[in-house]
Amino acid sequence: MLRNRFGTAPRLLLASIALPAALTAAAAPPQQGAVFDVDSAGDELDAVPGDGACRTASGVCTLRAAVMEANALEGPDTIRLPAGGPGTPTPSLNLAGTGEDDSLSGDLDILDDLTISGGGMMISGAEASGLGDRALHVHAGVTLNLSGVSFANADAGAGQNGVGLLNEGTVAMVETSL
Repeated sequence: MLRNRFGTAPRLLLASIALPAALTAAAAPPQQGAVFDVDSAGDELDAVPGDGACRTASGVCTLRAAVMEANALEGPDTIRLPAGGPGTPTPSLNLAGTGEDDSLSGDLDILDDLTISGGGMMISGAEASGLGDRALHVHAGVTLNLSGVSFANADAGAGQNGVGLLNEGTVAMVETSL
């Protein structure tokens, strides 16, 4: 008959350490990302992407600056737009340029998991139709959640992929129109 020369005490000790550690890891809350509140209808670049602050050179937080900051940070982030309504300025995408994937011009490139929410806010790509670019480009492996947002006048142009949105990842929309 074979016997364990160490007995059951070491196995019980190992189990008493491993089980609580595994339960703690399983119960850890999901990583919480940054939240950016857009306070300007302008279309300006973030002054220092990755510093944790959505702030343009003029000291405001635009939708483009918030996307740039979210892309530069690890983990899922949230961008909150002001509630839309009469008298509310409509953010526009009007920085000309296509073919780059850092939101420096043209469309907003979504490179990391992101939620954009706005109480009925309209985002105008009015100027985007002349840019020859869409409003949003969701890259592979990325999830974008849109809630309470409408995009208008954003067309990549003839022969281009995406009218309003080019999706290579996952997009979920609630009360959203493109």
